[in-house]
Amino acid sequence: MFDTMKDFPLGLGCHSEGTLRSQDLLATGADILDTLARHLKRCNDHDAWSNLEAFTLGELLGAARECCDAMASDDSDENEERASELFNEICDFLTDIAPPFVYFGAQEGDGACFGFWADVDGARDYVDGCGGDKPDAGEAARAGIGAYLHVNDHGNTALYFLDGVRGAPDDKPVWVEVWAVV
Repeated sequence: MFDTMKDFPLGLGCHSEGTLRSQDLLATGADILDTLARHLKRCNDHDAWSNLEAFTLGELLGAARECCDAMASDDSDENEERASELFNEICDFLTDIAPPFVYFGAQEGDGACFGFWADVDGARDYVDGCGGDKPDAGEAARAGIGAYLHVNDHGNTALYFLDGVRGAPDDKPVWVEVWAVV
């Protein structure tokens, strides 16, 4: 759905921390879905969303709000299980619509910190290596290289995909930053 973090209305990082209560996680997930729904409406960006994505967003948001309301008055095991299932569905949906090699879930090393995280290892495997300087975009295009992972000497990492400059003279390819992490 989203090609880069610049297009994505939610940033990398933590959105819920210090709790594994299904009710708290589901409320956070619903808030994130609500932010995405408002972004979609505000930007009137229906072309970017498939009908299935928009339907799924609406269905998940409605179900999450309904479950949160039910849990406010009845924290039965049945509602707890439903909240956990819904939160897992929300995590899958958010990962599916996030930019490439970004996932929504628990942070590595902190199972109670949920948010959007760069999958550096997945990007490294996809790119099949990394280096210091980006190759020239024209040479990369001719060589069939479509992605580049930049890792500097401090460990800061950025993922780039090769893209043509639409409307520019000769439509020369350029590197477009997908995400960067420190």
